[in-house]
Formats: sequence, C-alpha cells, structure tokens
Amino acid sequence: MAMSPERRPGAHFGYAHVIASVAGLGFFVLSFVLLGVIPGRLLKHQIAATAPIDMPAYSPAEQHGAAIFAREGCTNCHSQQVRFVPADVARWGAPTEAWETKFDYPQLWGTRRTGPDLAREAGIRPDDWQQVHLFNPRLTVADSIMPAYPWLFDGAPNRPTVEGRDLVAYLQSLGRARALSGYDQQPSPASAAMSMGGASDGASDGALIGRGDANAAQRTIDGPSRRFLSGLAPADLPAAVAHGADLFAHSCASCHGATGAGTGPAAAGLVPRPADLQATRLSDERVSSALWNGVAGSSMPAWRDLPSYDLASLVAYVRTLNPTQPDNSPAPDALAHGQAVFARNCTSCHGAGGAGDGPAARTIAPAPTNFQLEQPTTAHALEVLANGVPGTSMPSWRAVLSDQDRRDVVAYVRWIYGAGRPAAQGAP
Repeated sequence: MAMSPERRPGAHFGYAHVIASVAGLGFFVLSFVLLGVIPGRLLKHQIAATAPIDMPAYSPAEQHGAAIFAREGCTNCHSQQVRFVPADVARWGAPTEAWETKFDYPQLWGTRRTGPDLAREAGIRPDDWQQVHLFNPRLTVADSIMPAYPWLFDGAPNRPTVEGRDLVAYLQSLGRARALSGYDQQPSPASAAMSMGGASDGASDGALIGRGDANAAQRTIDGPSRRFLSGLAPADLPAAVAHGADLFAHSCASCHGATGAGTGPAAAGLVPRPADLQATRLSDERVSSALWNGVAGSSMPAWRDLPSYDLASLVAYVRTLNPTQPDNSPAPDALAHGQAVFARNCTSCHGAGGAGDGPAARTIAPAPTNFQLEQPTTAHALEVLANGVPGTSMPSWRAVLSDQDRRDVVAYVRWIYGAGRPAAQGAP
C-alpha cells in the first residue's frame, strides 16, 4: 500500500534546509546593509558635508609613500587616529574626524601604538630629521626600538632613494589637511565637543576640545619667552646641572653630541647642523625659548612635555658648556667701525639693535641670531662670516667684507650681548 506524501519519512526535512538557507541569506543581506551600506552612505554624506572644499589630495609621491608605509608594516606600530579620550586630545589635538581621511583607501589607521601616533605628523619634524630617523632611528632617538630601513637609502641618510623620499613625503602629509583647514584656530563653541562625539558632561567636553599646538614637539614662532633658570635657587644649581647633564645625554646628545659641540651621530644628515653649544654663550631666556618653542627651520623640536624642573636643569647644564667670559672691551675705533659695517649690511635681518628682529626676519627660518641673547665666540663668529651657515639665510661675507671689517663686526656683535644689551632684557 502506497504512503501519502505527508507521512513519508524526511518529507519536511528538505523544506527545513530551504527555509534555513533563505533565512541565512536574508540575515547576511540585512547585516551587509546595516553594517556596511548604511554606515558607508552616512559616512560619505558626513565627509561631503564637513571636508573643506579645497582639501588637498595626495600627490603621486605621497600616494606611493602610503603604499610603502603599508608594505613596510608601519601600521603594526603606528596608529593614525587621535581618539576621543582626553589623553589623546591633550597630546595631539582634536579627535580625528572622518573627513581627514577622505582620500585614504585603504585606511592606514593602525591598531597599535608601539610608536607614537602619526595622525598629525606633518611639519612636526623636517624632512632631514625624518630621513635620518628612517635610516637608523638610534641616530636621532638613542633608545628607539624602531627597526632601521637602510634599503630606502643609497648608503647614507642624506641620499634617500625614490621610495625613501616618497615615504617622507607621505609622512609630511599626515594631518596637513587638518592644519590647513583652520578648524583648530577657530574659537571652540560650547557645543564643539558634542559635535565631535564627545561625552555630554561639561568637564569631559572641555577636555575633548583640542589645540592646534597640542603636540609638545611642534615648534612655535613667537611663542612665550620663558626663563626657566630664574626659578631655581642658587643652592639648587649644582644638583640641577647634574640632572641636566643626564637629560642632555639621553635626549640631546644624539644631535648635539656628548660634549654639545654639534657633532652627534645624527648631525651629519641634518641641515642646518645642530647648534655648537660650546661656540656660543646663551642666556637663560634664549635656551628656555629654544626648549619651549623649538627652533623653526631646523630639526630642533619643542620639549614642552618635560616638567619645569627638567627644563630648568637643561638650561643650567647647557649654560655650563660655554663658561668663558666675553671680551667686552674692544677698542673704541674698532667698535665704531664694526657698528657702522653692521648697520650697512646686517640690520635687515638682525635688526638695528642686533635683536634678530630686522624687516626680513619674519620671513626667515631659522630666525636670525639675537645677539642680545647669544654671544658667539670670536672664532665661531669669524667662521660664520667667512663661510655662512648652510641651511640658513646667513651667507658668506668673505667676498664682501675685508678681514678688518669682519673682525670689527665680530667685536661689535659680541659687545651687544654685554654692554650693548638693553637693560629691559635683564641679566644673562
């Protein structure tokens, strides 16, 4: 006797497979729409609404550099995203917004921070510093654990291959759009943190409003003039000098050298070369400013993340590197002649009073020397006048000034630091 289909064993089992398959496909499609299509469309609209209309695209070299960045596995240690947490904002500025990666495909945000975040790396350090660091990171940061990339160079840090140049070009593009947008220079409204996705309580909102100069290594021009050494009691000076020597050996010797002569391991690849701290007497104000603001146009970063005592200790130590007293007693005729030569040839950059504030100074980086705060040794000043300073606007004056002119100018600029220094500038 034949059995009806309803009673045949396994008749409904086949339908269950069909139902499960249709349900699975539907779940997949729904998930794809909810997690992929809709967020993608929302992100696209958000980027279109917030990105500056003149946001610069990557150049071919920068695009090539991004590919090298990915190929070398840089994302394994470096992220490119300032997170919505106060610690990130305090260190790098406002949280990363979607429009900042408008031209990034694939995204190179990274997930780990064995090294520092690079989302705002543009302009923090010059190209030559980046090249030296890629060639051998220990030349610029003594205790760096970053691997070296010598295959991106032709045997020396100042001879990068095309890949080396393009990788540096890419690094110098990170955060450029943000800097050019002007968003961080505008007054932050009370609701700014909310619009960036921050927490709703007032204290957290304030902590999520970033500053354009948040990066402690970013150099600033016309930053505040500080005098860290003035905060130390005389009795504390010996201990501060010893502490400053340790800090200098750890953080400064890679460029300035162990003795401060500007001959550190990284010096050969940097233009201009690191300052020879033995060749110039520096005031408290000058060293303090260099540490707090950095030196624009050079590889000298700012060190605003150091505690005040560390900064004062570094100032105290650096000032011991050139302890010789100046000769402030040039012959009156030589002084008058040197002043006249200086007025004819030097004031457009160094200013009438030698304070580095001449009419052309605002357009020059590194800024012209302020002789009211710096006193070069005679030998160093004569060397500069004869040969100029590569990588700066200081030319050679060998063909313009006679030997006597140069000697008298040197006597005059050295005199400015002492007797010629306005009282308002204070003691050294």
